[in-house]
Amino acid sequence: MFEDVRVVIFCVSLSDFDEYAIDVDGNLVNKMLLNKKFFTSIVTHPTYDQMEFLLVLNKFDVFEEKLERVPLTCCDWFSDFQPIVSRNSQ
Repeated sequence: MFEDVRVVIFCVSLSDFDEYAIDVDGNLVNKMLLNKKFFTSIVTHPTYDQMEFLLVLNKFDVFEEKLERVPLTCCDWFSDFQPIVSRNSQ
């Protein structure tokens, strides 16, 4: 099934940081945390032991718009995020 596969591309929407879904146990869970859990399960699966992965974070434009009105800390994954701001911003 994966005989000629060289890279697994995993695409995640950055704009999901403030959205929720119901997991397999019926619990309401943040979509970014669900994506993280799913990605971790794939990367650590023995089938993909020698596989390269490419994580693509898309919908950056929607993400930027949401950040103007929704704090990033609404997702537990980013609760301790400390951005570094360049002094040389243009």
